[in-house]
Amino acid sequence: MFQLTQDESRNLRSQFATSSLTEHGGRRYTPYVFTEYGAMMVANILNSKHATEMSILIVRAFVRLRNILATHLELAQKIRDIEQQFKEKTVEHTKHINRIYQILDALMMPLPEPKKKRIGFDTTGGK
Repeated sequence: MFQLTQDESRNLRSQFATSSLTEHGGRRYTPYVFTEYGAMMVANILNSKHATEMSILIVRAFVRLRNILATHLELAQKIRDIEQQFKEKTVEHTKHINRIYQILDALMMPLPEPKKKRIGFDTTGGK
């Protein structure tokens, strides 16, 4: 059994919607908690049918928490992989789009007016 730190206690407060200290009474101390093994040891020391049932439930809860955590870690890694692929594709697409804009800008430039040939007699001597 050990006592939570202030940060851990604040995290619990936000997860389980514990009332605030100033407005509704709230917690005035950091709670004491058991690890999985500590809970099993307490249940074994008590040596009753109810304690045994509780220790089984506690172990199942910790196993479920581990599985959920592992699933979240796998999902987080998959999301990071997808983000990396997206960034790579985005860079490639950005280059292509910039090239398209360059071509469009060049096409939108006004064409130079062609030189007009004068009609009539050339007095400059063909120059």
